[in-house]
Amino acid sequence: MVESSSAAAPKLYTVREIASILKVHPSCVRAAIHAHKLGASLVGDGFRIEQSALRAYLRSARTCGVSFRDPRRNPEWRGGKAKP
Repeated sequence: MVESSSAAAPKLYTVREIASILKVHPSCVRAAIHAHKLGASLVGDGFRIEQSALRAYLRSARTCGVSFRDPRRNPEWRGGKAKP
């Protein structure tokens, strides 16, 4: 019999789910994990990222001057020219 605990299990995301949330390639997420910028656990055949680790990563990215802007709003990010 499995005992129930009062604490809910943390929300876990896969690398693909995090990549979808951040709108980046999964290899970028893996690079952040290997660089110890994004906390993750190896479960079975892949990494799992807790929601709290994602939030911490996003907070640290914002404080380091990195922002997750939508490239559709800034044509210079796509190699285009900004409108005068």
